Amino acid sequence: MNAVQDLEYLNLAINNITKVQNLQRCESLQRLDLTINFIPKAGLLSVCSLAANYNLQELFLIGNPCTDWPGYRQYVVANLPQLQKLVRAQVLVVALSVIHDMVFVFT
Repeated sequence: MNAVQDLEYLNLAINNITKVQNLQRCESLQRLDLTINFIPKAGLLSVCSLAANYNLQELFLIGNPCTDWPGYRQYVVANLPQLQKLVRAQVLVVALSVIHDMVFVFT
């Protein structure tokens, strides 16, 4: 069980996750990547379970339906004050910019 306690980075991207649960024993967890899952607005309630992860500094919620709710950032930060970084980047905008630059170079 020490391996779980010592885990610092957990990547659960693209896993059809709908709520956050059972991570309380990951005492050393600093970064949690939940990119492109199915966490809805109601699933944000489960984020409170991460309050016990006092070392958690970064949370990635890119591509989850909950990020479409205007109050999601305030809710997460209020419930997880230990966070230093809450990531919800516009990946599509960056990807389109890169593609545009590539097309421009090759034409």
